[in-house]
Amino acid sequence: MQTAQEVTLNTIPGSADDSRIAVVLTHQHGQSQIELHQQSWGEGIGWFTQSKVVLEPQQVTALSLGLGKSAVAEHTTLPNATACGWTPRIVSADSA
Repeated sequence: MQTAQEVTLNTIPGSADDSRIAVVLTHQHGQSQIELHQQSWGEGIGWFTQSKVVLEPQQVTALSLGLGKSAVAEHTTLPNATACGWTPRIVSADSA
């Protein structure tokens, strides 16, 4: 029986010091997948996984695109409508 190889790509701290999410890449039987592990800290045992979500390849792509868009949107500033007489306009055109 072949055991899965795991690599932790990132850990995301939780709201408390004893919780986190681990982003884990696993490889088994020639296939790789991304898993999100909800982990807790236990005295004497360290970090342990409470539950996990396995992401399908298309879910990883959608998540990456969604996070990328929100990161860009967060850092994009729109002009103030009252500054320098700028006002938004809606333009429409009939298709040819």
